[in-house]
Order: sequence, then structure tokens, then C-alpha cells
Amino acid sequence: MDKNLEVADISSIKPLKLSNNSDLIYFNIAKTIDINILQGLEIDLQNKEVQVFQNGDVSFGVQVIEDITCKQIVPLFINHGRFEKKEISKIVNIFETVPMTGIKRRAIKKIQPRSLMNKN
Repeated sequence: MDKNLEVADISSIKPLKLSNNSDLIYFNIAKTIDINILQGLEIDLQNKEVQVFQNGDVSFGVQVIEDITCKQIVPLFINHGRFEKKEISKIVNIFETVPMTGIKRRAIKKIQPRSLMNKN
């Protein structure tokens, strides 16, 4: 997968509904997080806060999706554009890659990672 995180290919951008009360957020390369190596970031991102990183006129955010059964942290593309690897290496290096087709069924529990891909 391209670590430069290009979003020029519109066909690769899929909608993900964050909650019943929010709009669809569009994302390209979808990743979930290993909760065991990111205790600090998990705390910073509680309560559906968004951490935003900017490179010129392009913004990149990280959003927590949480419900009673799972917690998921997903990188969001706020605007269309390209991020150079050096700009977000601190994020890229700690995220696990997840196939686009599986993102809605992949979740991270508070205690341990759990794959929900076998449930339809």
C-alpha cells in the first residue's frame, strides 16, 4: 500500500458513518490501531475528539469511533490532496493496515484487538 497516502483516486475513497448523529466522513487508506502500543494516543483521542494535522491546504485527522462493543481509530482525509510520508510518519508507523473492504467490520476492543470480519 502506498505510504504517501494519495487520495487522487476517487474510486478508492469510501464513506464511513461515524455515528447516528454525524455525517459521512470520506477516507482512503483505512487503518486500525494496536491498542497495546498507543495508550497515550488512546487517552488523547477519547470522546470522539479529532486530532488534525495540516500540510499546506490539506488536512489529515484521526477520529475515534466508539460504541458499547468496540473502539476504532481511523485516519480521516479532511480534504483531497497528498501527504508526504515525512509529514505523517509518526502516524503511519503506528497504524496497522486494514483492507478497505474490511474496515467497517474491524474493531479494537479496549483490552485486546478483535477481528469482526467473520460476522456479516
